[in-house]
Amino acid sequence: MALGHKTGSRLPGSLSKTTLKMRDLAGQHAPAAIETIISIMQHGTTEGLRLSAACPILDRALGRPTTCTETGNDDDILFANLFANGPGETDEARTA
Repeated sequence: MALGHKTGSRLPGSLSKTTLKMRDLAGQHAPAAIETIISIMQHGTTEGLRLSAACPILDRALGRPTTCTETGNDDDILFANLFANGPGETDEARTA
């Protein structure tokens, strides 16, 4: 059993030949796929179909939106109130 580094595999972070081939193949068909999605978005028979076709186009053009999570406790309100005041300003100073 050899001690030391592992031999015979690709470098960490490098892509396999299969992955590279699949990426190349997908890249060749990407323009046609986008044209199909645009066609469905413009001429789809239902609003849901048109909407589901529009979402991936927006995701690719503008990036996916971040998700917002709600904690469901009063700390959010307290946190918002802390930063609603100006520097050194308190609630009492604003109401006076």
